[in-house]
Amino acid sequence: MLRMHGFKTDRRCCVQGLKVSKSVKIGDHLTFDFVFRNLEKRTEQFRIEYIVHYLTSKGKISPKVFKIGEYKIEAGGSISIGRRQSFRNFTTRKHYSGKHTLTILVNGKPKDRQDFMVGDES
Repeated sequence: MLRMHGFKTDRRCCVQGLKVSKSVKIGDHLTFDFVFRNLEKRTEQFRIEYIVHYLTSKGKISPKVFKIGEYKIEAGGSISIGRRQSFRNFTTRKHYSGKHTLTILVNGKPKDRQDFMVGDES
């Protein structure tokens, strides 16, 4: 599907310096940032997303994909990206304490990941 929209999965690129909050309390925001670099010798198009691997009430993992954006980046170019992800409980999503994981996806392929802890509300 991504190929139909001009996103090639075999493009050379990297995620550098991924920093994720070590912990977040339920009701607060997780923050993360990184630098994305195009390692190709020409301008390329990239779709950058992230997955939060949520811990469920039964101890299983439930991944949810969030779009960051679609970018045309020149050869050797880079962009800095920072985001916040709410861990407030909703009627459609309840959060549970424990280890969660954040994964950065580029054109549908995982590039970097980090674990973080979710704790009870303060």
